[in-house]
Amino acid sequence: VTTTSNAAGWSGSHSMLVIFSSDSDVQGRGFEASYSAGFCHSLTRLSSSSGTFTDGSPASSPYTPHTNCSWLIAPGYTPITLTFHWHALGNDKLRIYQGAGPLGTLLGELTGTGGTSTFETDGWSYNSRNMFVQFETGSNPSGTGFEASYGRRDEYCSGLTVLTADSATFDDGSSPNNDYLSNSNCEWLIQPGYAPDTPITLTFNRFDTESCCDVVKVYDGEDARSDDSNLLATFSGEMSASERWAVTTTSNAAGWSGSHSMLVIFSSDSDVQGRGFEASYSAGFCHSLTRLSSSSGTFTDGSPASSPYTPHTNCSWLIAPGYTPITLTFHWHALGNDKLRIYQGAGPLGTLLGELTGTGGTSTFETDGWSYNSRNMFVQFETGSNPSGTGFEASYGRRDEYCSGLTVLTADSATFDDGSSPNNDYLSNSNCEWLIQPGYAPDTPITLTFNRFDTESCCDVVKVYDGEDARSDDSNLLATFSGEMSASERWAVTTTSNA
Repeated sequence: VTTTSNAAGWSGSHSMLVIFSSDSDVQGRGFEASYSAGFCHSLTRLSSSSGTFTDGSPASSPYTPHTNCSWLIAPGYTPITLTFHWHALGNDKLRIYQGAGPLGTLLGELTGTGGTSTFETDGWSYNSRNMFVQFETGSNPSGTGFEASYGRRDEYCSGLTVLTADSATFDDGSSPNNDYLSNSNCEWLIQPGYAPDTPITLTFNRFDTESCCDVVKVYDGEDARSDDSNLLATFSGEMSASERWAVTTTSNAAGWSGSHSMLVIFSSDSDVQGRGFEASYSAGFCHSLTRLSSSSGTFTDGSPASSPYTPHTNCSWLIAPGYTPITLTFHWHALGNDKLRIYQGAGPLGTLLGELTGTGGTSTFETDGWSYNSRNMFVQFETGSNPSGTGFEASYGRRDEYCSGLTVLTADSATFDDGSSPNNDYLSNSNCEWLIQPGYAPDTPITLTFNRFDTESCCDVVKVYDGEDARSDDSNLLATFSGEMSASERWAVTTTSNA
């Protein structure tokens, strides 16, 4: 549901009132909602194979002041090509990074006015499967925004490619929507140089080949072309979206004892072709970035029990279970002089919640439960050249805090819910209100989006009003929500705007 709007811009109130009420009968799993003030939102994830996006402002109208919006382009392939068809930014700036956030490699920056500009990830490093765009504006913007689109330029594999990075992503050269070439014969020799005493793990992100004849063979060591004595695995056919095929160089319980190289060979015949494959590798016991999206879970540094972890490790975990607040508990840690850092948000530019080093027992961290970034927690683990620790064990979940009374939200963007987790019901006879009053930009709309929604359809409702003084009647009622929203839907409502 979206309220009336027009091309000239927004002219309604700059507050939104959300009221949730339930009866004493049946309860559901409740709801979680996020809001953002302005024409673009804090973070938008783009995961389709191709797409377009803009700053969100009406055509030929200035965008809003004090905007800080970003887009994470993660279509599941590499390289990614991003094209800006036009931009009119005044003194404001657009920055484009390779990677999942602003700590990635800066590919370029746009300001002022211009036509077509194109950026592309390098096509081989681990972070090349993501591109991050950040848009920040000042207090007196004069620009009208931008329009951009992203996609892929196919570069089919051939011959031998040597990969020496600690972690990287590679594929046969076709995109997820195109077939690989017939009579392909491609090799990738993985030889990370920094830690010769650690295993290499190869994981397939997608895989689809002719099952009889087009195969990927993975060997332990580089000198494996003459026979299959060091063959680790052979892959062929189709991997489902829920699977992740993986293989690791030879290891044992006491630690790693095989070679420190891996050879991957892909060959196809002249007959049927498939969509091909994409694979990522990482040297060490934990990988560069692991995304944890289950409602609860556990994770460790990955090293064998009571054995030291690997030197020069740089691993991170993005905990994104789809609710807030998130509670993270470290049950033990033995880190020597190395460090674990815990952030609220999707990366290391978020709020630092704490740091662990040395040896210790139980330590607990929790997101604040209301800000936009509180639906994510980011854990970063870095080690030096001579580690003496044996790692850590952690688990995450949620502590329910049921809503009551009135909550005033003044941040530019935030997330809130009825207080139940996705696996628990809300309370009977609930009566909760959230007054959204962002203070920084009084001339911009507020958009509320539900991330999940499940209430008793007859009687338990969420009402959304334009303005704060709306309890006495429904004259400013924007929308009423009840029932169940499917996983593929996103119900949304915006404060009234005009033509």
